[in-house]
Formats: sequence, structure tokens, C-alpha cells
Amino acid sequence: TKALALADAAADAGFQAYKAQCVDADALLSDPSIPFTDDRGRTYPIGEALQAAGRFTPEEWRTLRDYCTAHHLLFYATCDSLAGVDLMESLGVPAHKACAHDLTYLPLLKRMAATGKPVLYDRGPAADWEYRTASDRLGWRGLPMHAPHPTPSGDWQLTRMRMLIDPWGYSAPGREAWGDHAAVALGARILEKRLTLNRADPDGHHHTIALEPDEARDWVREIRALEAAFREPTWGYGSAAQQVEMGKWRRHPSDWKRPLVRA
Repeated sequence: TKALALADAAADAGFQAYKAQCVDADALLSDPSIPFTDDRGRTYPIGEALQAAGRFTPEEWRTLRDYCTAHHLLFYATCDSLAGVDLMESLGVPAHKACAHDLTYLPLLKRMAATGKPVLYDRGPAADWEYRTASDRLGWRGLPMHAPHPTPSGDWQLTRMRMLIDPWGYSAPGREAWGDHAAVALGARILEKRLTLNRADPDGHHHTIALEPDEARDWVREIRALEAAFREPTWGYGSAAQQVEMGKWRRHPSDWKRPLVRA
């Protein structure tokens, strides 16, 4: 299936975790006939989109979890219902995730916090008081993620990264990497990036803003290189190679005492 093939691609690219979407359309929607327009401009009832996203049976979820584990990928999911949290708990996930639109659904946050596990939650475009309320409800278990949900006019609000409680992360809304670079530079502990097997796939949503496997592999290498470039624990020469280079080219201290001669 595509879910298992995505695990193969994620492991090959160098990702460390696989986050799925556990959607309960019946619990989430009061009117499944509300029109929904996807990122290809197609409009159809939102119930159809969400039913497709949450169609796994418990056994299929277990198969996906086991497959991820075999590929050394942490497996967890974004849940929008209490039943979804319970399902993920039955699978022994190491963490839970709440999307930005659920920050005001306090019963869901309470259920996640009650597991005693880390809870990633999207800060998104929520108001400050909504973020603070969610943060208070989750306590030390909460790990805020900046998820900008930008509109065509912008609304990236990357300065909010500086306002998040450490540890924090960044949930990228698209293929561009500059937001990811900013997050690494500012100290993000987790980066989320969408992955697709084929951006031209007509089924599903968000394929157009996801990385394909080859792109994902390059992206991980780039992030790891940037991460290493910021890894400087103390002031000093750095690596052994850098020490050799400095010893080869630096001015000797005795040169400092020589008079400056101008022509």
C-alpha cells in the first residue's frame, strides 16, 4: 500500500519518525456535505476527503506501526478525536499530536496529556490566549510546533518561533526550505515535512506541497549539514582539521608587538 511505501521512502531519506493522520470524520463533522476545495482546486464534500484519510482498520494501523518499527521509524499520529487517542494508545505510540484547529478542543488535549507522553501541538495561527490555554493544559508534556498555515498573501509569522516554549518544533506548510532553515538556526528540536510518492498523484490532498523521495533525501542531508554547522558547544578552534588550518596560517603573537610601518 501507499502507507507502507511512504515508510520505505521516509526511512531511505533519513527521516526518524513517521506521523500519520488519524481522522474520525463522524466525530469531527456536523455536516459532511460542506464543500471542500483541495490544493488542486477540486471541490467536493468534506466528508469524502476525511473518510478517505481515516479509512484504516485497527489491524491496518498495527501493520503500519510494525512496518515503521522494522524500519527504525518512530510511529505516531495526529488525532482529532478521543477515540483516535485511545486507538493510538493501544498501538503504544511514543507521543501524540494535536493540530492547530484543535487547540480549543480542551477535552482532546486533556486526554492526550493524561497518557503521560509528549504531546506535540501546532501553534498555527491561533490567538495568543488560545496558545497559552493549550500550553497550560498540557503542562510539561506539551511541545509546541510553529505551523504557519500561510495564506496566499503571506502570514508565515516566523517570528513566533522565538516565542515558543523550549523544546519546540516547526511544521513546514510546503516544499520550500527557508522556513526549515530558520527553525534549525533558532533551535527547533523537531521538523515536520510532508512526503509523497508522486506529486502528480490525483488521489488525496497536499501532494502538491510535499517532497518526493529524491527531494526528501536531499532535504534531510541539507538539514543535517545545517544542524552540524550550528553545533558549536564552546568558543574555540572547533575540529582537529580547523586547528591544523589555524596553526598553519595564523599570525604569531610576537607579530603583534612589531611596529606598524606605513609607506
